[in-house]
Amino acid sequence: MKVVIIDDDILVSRLVKQNLGTGYQTLLASSAKEGMKLLSEKPDLVIIDLDLEERLLGLSLIEPFKKTGAKTVVVSNHDEESVIEKCYEAGCDIFYSKGVLADSIHQIINDILLKDQPVLSETVFTDKYVTVDTNLKNDIKRAFKGLMQSSNVLISGETGTGKSEVAKLFHEEAKLKGEFVAINCASIPKELLESELFGHTKGSFTGAVNAKTGKLKLADNGILFLDEINSMSLDMQAKLLKAVEEKKFYPVGAERMVESSFRLIAASNENLFELVAQGRFRLDLLQRLCGTMLELSPIRERTSDVAPIMKFFNKTQKKIFLDAKVKEMVSQYDWKGNTREVKRFTEYCLNLNGGKVTETDFKTFINLNKAETTPVTRDLSFWIKESLEKGLDAVTDEFRKNIISEVMKSNANVTTVMKDLQISTRQFYKHVGNKKNKENALVQELGSQEYENQLQ
Repeated sequence: MKVVIIDDDILVSRLVKQNLGTGYQTLLASSAKEGMKLLSEKPDLVIIDLDLEERLLGLSLIEPFKKTGAKTVVVSNHDEESVIEKCYEAGCDIFYSKGVLADSIHQIINDILLKDQPVLSETVFTDKYVTVDTNLKNDIKRAFKGLMQSSNVLISGETGTGKSEVAKLFHEEAKLKGEFVAINCASIPKELLESELFGHTKGSFTGAVNAKTGKLKLADNGILFLDEINSMSLDMQAKLLKAVEEKKFYPVGAERMVESSFRLIAASNENLFELVAQGRFRLDLLQRLCGTMLELSPIRERTSDVAPIMKFFNKTQKKIFLDAKVKEMVSQYDWKGNTREVKRFTEYCLNLNGGKVTETDFKTFINLNKAETTPVTRDLSFWIKESLEKGLDAVTDEFRKNIISEVMKSNANVTTVMKDLQISTRQFYKHVGNKKNKENALVQELGSQEYENQLQ
């Protein structure tokens, strides 16, 4: 949130700024003239002292700032009814006695901003994020309220619990001026993530043919959603922390800072407190992220949500009926894939000949699901037999491919997978890349002449 304070008593202004803390971008002006220069900043809130260079000169600032969309607070030692009336007629939102400003600034902000802020209605839990769980509803409403108070939000939960859906829901319901900008930190190679977040200037590094605007700037006056923030390197965490605190940052290769008034929602499928203990996540960044925390409970802990979620995913006219035994099995099933697995079950039911789902149908679904998610295990004798038939090199390649593919199921970040398995880029693409990448990898390994000889 951007706050402008216009007061000729600079000590009061600095005290208010200090009490606001780093969660706000606070700009100060000590005269009406300096205050007018800050109109272009388009603040969310402006605090105006009435007596500046002249008595009641602050009155002239109310209307210009109201036109920018800012909320206006007047603070003054004047308690004459006629003065208060003039302020409200000019368009000020709230009038306060000056003595309370520094100590009560957060309450003042809550009073003026929260009264007009949107709240989540019950319909969002049937139309956008489906749940009948009362505790989860209350937690989501609380997190949304925190976001509206300019608090960062940290969403935790298992894969498939709908962290990104909640983030999108918050943006839609907040009705902010800016965009919803999402980035999956695990899907971007470490060396490219800084450019994705902060942007870069033309020619700042090899391949930077054109300048690029970073995600932090694209989310100005909107929401920046950082999914799987747990995969971010410690170096990048330090840079992100500074940007989150100051709402200013340097694009790669830039000499001037860029400003962005984004609201931050971060998500993690790992316990960040445990990662801090392991030295894999910065405590100061975690403290900055968890202004408001929201944990999305897994489906196995709220199986009453299965039926309404199935109804939500059923976009056809066909109606599905679960018999009593299936309902009992549904309540006892672990739903490891959470909402995604419920969606697969819905699609499976819709493909049945009839609309009634029986115990046999559900057992078949479970077996099919296990076949899709359980990796094939083979003992040493199998690999020896295969090696004798196909050759050791061919079987070794297949074994490597299977290992890499299984690891990729739990972590889609190529850079992280290569680091964890201690393999090179060439080795990775040799085994699981597309045809072109495999050819390039083999050329690097064998040399172009040897590779051509093998093709002949």
